[in-house]
Amino acid sequence: MISMIYCISSLRRTYNGFMNLYAYLAPLAVRSMNDNEIALDLAGFKATYVQTSPYVYKFKSGDDVFIPSNVMYFHVNDEGAEQISTAYADYLPMDKSSPFLLISLGLFIWFMVYFLIAPFVLMVLALLRRRRKQKTMALGS
Repeated sequence: MISMIYCISSLRRTYNGFMNLYAYLAPLAVRSMNDNEIALDLAGFKATYVQTSPYVYKFKSGDDVFIPSNVMYFHVNDEGAEQISTAYADYLPMDKSSPFLLISLGLFIWFMVYFLIAPFVLMVLALLRRRRKQKTMALGS
C-alpha cells in the first residue's frame, strides 16, 4: 500500500527564507485505497480519485476544494511517484522530515515568545532600577 506526503510547489516557490515554509503548512497526503483508487488529504479536506489511464487519476468524490484539481497526473520513476501535476499546482515529495519541521516550529515559537516578552521585561527592569536609584538618592540627601 503506497502512502506518500507531498508539499505544494510551483515555478515561483522560494527555497530560502520564511516563504518556503508555506508549502509545509498544508501537505498533501496520498495513500492508495486499492489498485485503481487513491485517497487524498489536504489540511483536513479529503477526496477520492479513480485511475482513468496509467498514472492519471480523475476526481471521484470528496470536498469541493479538490474540484479545480479534477485530474491528477503522476510522474513516476523506478522508486515511485516523483511529482504530481494538476491544473493549478505541482506537488513534490517533502524534502524535510517531520521531526525537523516540528523542531523548527518549536524554535520559531520559542524565539517569537522571547522577542515579544523581552521588551516588557526590559521596561520593568528599567522602572525598578529608576525607583531604586531614586530611593538611594533620597536616603543620601
